[in-house]
Amino acid sequence: MRKNKKQAPGPLSDLWVPDAAVAETQGGDLGSQLIAAGVISTEMVSSAQRVMKQTPGRNLGDILVEMGADEADILMTVAEFSRLPFERVDANAAGSYDAKAVHRLTPKFCQTNRALPLRRDGDRLVVGTASPDDVFILDDI
Repeated sequence: MRKNKKQAPGPLSDLWVPDAAVAETQGGDLGSQLIAAGVISTEMVSSAQRVMKQTPGRNLGDILVEMGADEADILMTVAEFSRLPFERVDANAAGSYDAKAVHRLTPKFCQTNRALPLRRDGDRLVVGTASPDDVFILDDI
């Protein structure tokens, strides 16, 4: 009978792997966060995940909204999960967004990229977006 030898450390053996405690503090996955917040049921997440497997490239939030979940609740949870502030914007209300910045970026760009310049904060532009993790859109802005 042959004994298993331990492999010598290699380049991949030094990679950091988070333990369970760290994973818990980082919030786990979005589906779990939505369930914990009472936004959706376990069954809805399972169904949405099946749809995601059949249609790669679609995101969980969009699928859940199509299935009847409340979009604002999902977006609030996504913002919390991403550790970003959430603001509800009424695009028809005067002063709810920076019209000059929209004109400069072009309405088509804003609509295509689901990004809306909200206001200036000093020399920074505060932008509302449906994809806060898309650094390419933020770079374009």
